[in-house]
Amino acid sequence: MLAGYALLYPFAIMEQTVRLRSGSSRYYFSPARTAVLGVSATKGAWLISAHASADPGHGEGAALRALLLPVIVTAADEGGVAIVATAANRTLARRYMAELPGLRDVGRGFPRGRRLRREPAWVHRDRP
Repeated sequence: MLAGYALLYPFAIMEQTVRLRSGSSRYYFSPARTAVLGVSATKGAWLISAHASADPGHGEGAALRALLLPVIVTAADEGGVAIVATAANRTLARRYMAELPGLRDVGRGFPRGRRLRREPAWVHRDRP
């Protein structure tokens, strides 16, 4: 099974390269540049991806999410855009859902993990 995932890595790298070159993606680094989080505009949603840490399990990714998610959520709500992501496993899915109100598990991810989605909250805008 692990060999199957290894075969998909070149395609994942190509996908990230295409997203970066298309201008539809932004990558955000932690102040110490030890964690990264990518946000890509897709049809009807913002895809949170390319989330990695130089030293997993030491809070660098969580600290970066704590900085970015409130800003991403506010912008997505104001724009009426859903947020989607794929967590590598159920444990991470539960963690991400706890960190991001409204994020819910919508099924199995590809090639593994759990697909997550948050619909935009209604934002009241005063109209002149």
